[in-house]
Amino acid sequence: MRGKACLLVAALVLATPAVSRGAEGEGALVEAARQGDVKAVRALVSKGSDVNAAGPDGTTALHWAARSNDLDVVRLLISRGADVRATNRYGITSMWQAALNGNAQIIEALAKAGAPVDVALSSGETPLLVASRTGKVDAVRALIAHGANPNLAENIFGQTPLMLAAAENNADVCRLLLSSGATLDAKTLLQKGKTFALSNPYTGGFTALMYAARHGSMDATNVLLEAGANINERDPEGISPLLLAVFNGHYDLAALLVKRGADVNLADEAGRGPLYQAVDMRRLEFIAGRPSPKWVDQLDALGLISLLLENGANANAALT
Repeated sequence: MRGKACLLVAALVLATPAVSRGAEGEGALVEAARQGDVKAVRALVSKGSDVNAAGPDGTTALHWAARSNDLDVVRLLISRGADVRATNRYGITSMWQAALNGNAQIIEALAKAGAPVDVALSSGETPLLVASRTGKVDAVRALIAHGANPNLAENIFGQTPLMLAAAENNADVCRLLLSSGATLDAKTLLQKGKTFALSNPYTGGFTALMYAARHGSMDATNVLLEAGANINERDPEGISPLLLAVFNGHYDLAALLVKRGADVNLADEAGRGPLYQAVDMRRLEFIAGRPSPKWVDQLDALGLISLLLENGANANAALT
């Protein structure tokens, strides 16, 4: 719905293979690490191979070891002087790769060797952002313990770690981020462009709760509400978490919001309220970007309509 990207995708995460130059050649160590040949890595290191040699894309043996979740090789390379700050042409560090994998032990090893925890890709996506999206609590905890900023947002949409964790329903990560100082009602950047409603020239302005509502993240929604998230916050088009949940067919989550006190008559700029949208969703016609009917929730559209009416929704509210 609304075509707004929720998650960032790193450019070709270590996708370019290093060029093999033979078992004893300049790139042999990188190639051995890429192939996961631990025996060859150890042999080459013991013979004095350059542990900071890189493939054509700048990827080092340490990058590949982190990608392969090989803690022993990571420790070996670090002990022989591997550069824990090295980046490849995509801006990826070994720390970022370990965070993507959610490997807390490798994060610890790299951090103790001096690897910075907040070095980001060109998009601004930090290791903490990617770990929050991945959902591994231990990895998030390790990054925060070594100084990662829980409020450092990427620079395209302004998404924070809490927003990405909420979108992926990583409730435990949400709790940890909040207890570590994450801003509960931070909003994404306002951006000019085509909008879903009629008159507002901006998109953006999403909170973590809005991401949770849009993605049907029940557990994360409960965590955010318990922490005091504004249940009736609206984006620049007037769309609330409740309306987002209905738009996207998440009827159980919409019911949760109603029961937690969401305003059932809060409409967007077009005058479209939760009841209007629930009626519209009951008989879906094809519209580009509209989700297909859902049958996995316990509540269907008709059940949600009844719940909204029982909680004071105005049956005569008209579009503006």
